[in-house]
Amino acid sequence: MPLTSQINQSTLRSRKQSKAQRGLLRLGMMKTLPKIAFTLALTGWLHLGTPIPCAAQSATLQTNASGVTIAGATPYRAGFGNVNGLGIGTPSIGNPSGGLTVIATTGGVLYYTPYTIVLSGANNGHHGEVRAYVSTNFTTSSSVIQLRSCSVSGACTVETSYSTLPTSAAGEIVVLGSTPNNANYTAYLGLFVANTNGFAITSSDSATVTFHVYDASHNNLQQTLQLTLANPAETVQTALKMTLASSTGLTFTPTGSTPDFTARFGNVNGLGINPAAGLTIVNGQVANGALYTSPYLIQPTFSGFTATSGTTISTYVSTDFVHSAILKLYDSGSSGSGYSAISNNSGSPTQITNSVASGSSITRYLGLFVANTNAPGIVTGSAETATLTYTMTVQ
Repeated sequence: MPLTSQINQSTLRSRKQSKAQRGLLRLGMMKTLPKIAFTLALTGWLHLGTPIPCAAQSATLQTNASGVTIAGATPYRAGFGNVNGLGIGTPSIGNPSGGLTVIATTGGVLYYTPYTIVLSGANNGHHGEVRAYVSTNFTTSSSVIQLRSCSVSGACTVETSYSTLPTSAAGEIVVLGSTPNNANYTAYLGLFVANTNGFAITSSDSATVTFHVYDASHNNLQQTLQLTLANPAETVQTALKMTLASSTGLTFTPTGSTPDFTARFGNVNGLGINPAAGLTIVNGQVANGALYTSPYLIQPTFSGFTATSGTTISTYVSTDFVHSAILKLYDSGSSGSGYSAISNNSGSPTQITNSVASGSSITRYLGLFVANTNAPGIVTGSAETATLTYTMTVQ
């Protein structure tokens, strides 16, 4: 350094006698000042740089208190277990506390779970950021199941906040946005399951999500994490449900228990006088009485089936009226004709239709026949009930 050479030159001059030595002292004092000044300046420059550490940004994945269990270290292990396109039943994920929420969406349902990202090593000069993509996808078609993500601070209880996770690192999406703050962050992982049919479905399917931790301030990759979704593996199950709904006649009301729906014909008589609102008297179908009729809707839905041709819907009277000789139930596919008595035999039920499309509404007409019989044993003024049991069979 220049100061060193100047000091060495001064030392050579010290070979003289005391005057020269005194001169050396004077020279040394003169040289000491710029040396101190230089040292202070250097120290000040180093001090300005010390707030910018070089620690790498890193993250870990942890189980969220409201989510599925995330086990081990990278590759971490978790899973969605048994799922279906209708969201029926309780998800089987091996977590007694639950962890999965199901919401309906266009074309299927979305199962989602929160999880925790623990970020460390971030600071004002080196923001941390986490991105993700699907590095190993499901064998089952993405038309049936696909992984989705809702980033930290998103409105993750609604399906529209979720983005499909890409299947290449080049398209990876942000899960935790750039931040200088080290903390525990909650993100959400979702699994969309379509309510479609006709696809080959792999039992016990699995996938892997890869997370990249970046120094966002310099766009440098710092760490790679992986989450394998095979504990438990994803199994897309078949599912079906059928509901009854009102049309322009009687009100069909879901009960949430047994029976599943109720409908009331109200006051009836053998002459069809003064029918209740929504009821129509159809003549010429059944002799010796009045036929009260009402349209209603049968709404079948099913998913996960490879083949659906030959799907049928049938019904039978599982609990008949007490006075079954006076009161009898009928069915038809049209409002004014085609009525036939509904079977009382579960082994040979009345077939409603053998052409069923998932998500359709089938209009049928339910008839209640009231005989116009007169006899000493006729009972009037009593409330009577009957129960119909409907069955849908998907081939």
